[in-house]
Amino acid sequence: MKFSTARATLVVLAPVLSLAKGKKLDSVSFQADIKTDKSSSATNHYMCTAQLTITGLMLNLKVLNDISFDSGSNRALGSPGYSASVDYTYKRASEVKEAKAWKRYFSVISASVDYVSLKVEDKPIHIHGLTYSPSTSVEGITAEIALGLEGAAGCDASSYRGLDVKGKGTLPRTLDSARHPCYLV
Repeated sequence: MKFSTARATLVVLAPVLSLAKGKKLDSVSFQADIKTDKSSSATNHYMCTAQLTITGLMLNLKVLNDISFDSGSNRALGSPGYSASVDYTYKRASEVKEAKAWKRYFSVISASVDYVSLKVEDKPIHIHGLTYSPSTSVEGITAEIALGLEGAAGCDASSYRGLDVKGKGTLPRTLDSARHPCYLV
């Protein structure tokens, strides 16, 4: 989804910018400035010379969105898109001369999908395994499958209330980057 990283960007940039003068960032003023595309004197006090505007925010989000698309629509932890996003955010935060910016490195234990397949009546179905999904045994799982709902509703458990899906694997329908129907397992 385009520009879905607004909250993540604010979480990353706001603390760095707010540390510039050692003052706490006032959330109400900060959010009001984003909504009005103006920088109040109160927010400027917290953010030094950095100016927060909708235009500036959207430009940063566009760059992060471009990084995602250039990285196979992926900015997830451990991916090249993640590294490029960290580098961009660090560069932008470092431009605030009164702020001290640094990168914190940490270890992450994660899983990746090496192989995933699905056949219904011996016909393969194009699917994507989710990266942080738990692994199954080599034998796999045999279960009845129910076609999931389309779009965001397919990923919301409350959307399935009243439907005959208990004990079944559901496959929410989505579109992959090539615009072919595919299913998330």
